[in-house]
Amino acid sequence: MEDLKPHKSILSFEEEVVLPSLAEGLGATVGGEVGNTLASSVSKAINNESNLIKDVVNARLDTSSKKILSDFTFGSADYSGAFKTGDITWNATTGAITGGSGAVFNKKGLIFAAAGVATITLDGETGSAVFAGTLSAAAGTLGTITAGTLTGLTIQTADSGQRISIGAKSEGLKVYNTDGVNIALLQPTDSGTLLSATSPNTASRMFQFISFTQNGYNANPMVYLEAADVSTGTPILSLVQKGALSAQTIDLTATSTGNGLVITHLGDGMCGDFYINNTNSNNYAVRVRSTASAIDALYAEHTINTMTPAHFKQTGAVVANTHNYYRVLKLNGGGITKSIWISDGNSPNTDALSGGIGDICLNCDSGKAYYNSNGSTGWTAM
Repeated sequence: MEDLKPHKSILSFEEEVVLPSLAEGLGATVGGEVGNTLASSVSKAINNESNLIKDVVNARLDTSSKKILSDFTFGSADYSGAFKTGDITWNATTGAITGGSGAVFNKKGLIFAAAGVATITLDGETGSAVFAGTLSAAAGTLGTITAGTLTGLTIQTADSGQRISIGAKSEGLKVYNTDGVNIALLQPTDSGTLLSATSPNTASRMFQFISFTQNGYNANPMVYLEAADVSTGTPILSLVQKGALSAQTIDLTATSTGNGLVITHLGDGMCGDFYINNTNSNNYAVRVRSTASAIDALYAEHTINTMTPAHFKQTGAVVANTHNYYRVLKLNGGGITKSIWISDGNSPNTDALSGGIGDICLNCDSGKAYYNSNGSTGWTAM
């Protein structure tokens, strides 16, 4: 029978057990020259406090060159796994910042915070970015912009050609046509022009400067203009026509019962509600023409019995024998024109006033009325 007695002596209970050092233990475990080399390397990489004091170089991490060589994944199902700077803290369940300052990068995205308040949030799940401070960039490409106030540089729909541009300060709002010509301008100004527009001199590209359409009833006026300066006054509307067409056209539909123009004078000042100043000797100051078969071309009405519906005044006198005669009204029927004259109180026959046959002169000597009987200086008392 084989001898089962141990070849090595067994320590007694009272004997002290001495463990080898880490290097010696590893060397003893691995054994041989390789074991001694490994033990020596490990002993140099770990200090007496068991801390790693050497660089780590492997397939994923190189601390010597300070490079991450391969991918890392935040392994936690919540927001616990993260990189952070500063003393920032966050809720591991929701990812929301709970305190501190710095930055945290986890699977939710990148969040910067100051004193527990998020200042920049880049949400990797939704793609949203939130900035608590001012966003400054030299350029950018954006889709829909929702903002409170945009202050600063020019906003435009295109770099050139047909576009709308909103500029800072005095630039205002500009509209450009396809040639890149500024055709409309709305600008903030203390004096000068607030709104202006210029149509190109091309027949196919003429446009209406202002067009309003009201569908349905509206008690409010479509256009309201008010000059509030009651001391010196301000012109409200000025029209200049340099072409052959009308400066203003008012069209009423066939079924309309409204008036083409209504002027209500609410002040006590002595002025004309409808005033036309004609400085051209070849034009009528007022011309009324109608093709209607059932209504007069001109209708005037006054509701006060001490007043008259119409008042005609002529300040330019025809002087005959040192007396003044005023032609205040000319009547034309079928191409035949007759005039109404007013004398300063003398006889047109005595003064040899030249008139047209059938003309009438009022307020002559003793209040008489005369008619012209020969188309020259012959006047006969009526």
